[in-house]
Amino acid sequence: MNSTANCPDASGLPDFTNIHGIPSNVSTGFVPIGRNGSYEAMSACCFPSNISIADDCYYWCEMPTESLASFGSCLMRNGIEKGMTGTHERVPLT
Repeated sequence: MNSTANCPDASGLPDFTNIHGIPSNVSTGFVPIGRNGSYEAMSACCFPSNISIADDCYYWCEMPTESLASFGSCLMRNGIEKGMTGTHERVPLT
């Protein structure tokens, strides 16, 4: 189990750019590890995708773009007030 001693307050959500370990070219959902029930909620809402850990502080999973809109309501049904979704796209340098 990871230590959340050095993680930001689990009641907030950071900007994607401040989290290392989440790929920058896929659609993802994430929640802080320190919330009660966060792993169980992520398991339910990300299924069949695997749950990964970023910065030792966040559970995240890759999800189809069409599933992003329903991620928040799935988390709420599973006892988590809020999570974050987003699509990371690499922008070519010119």
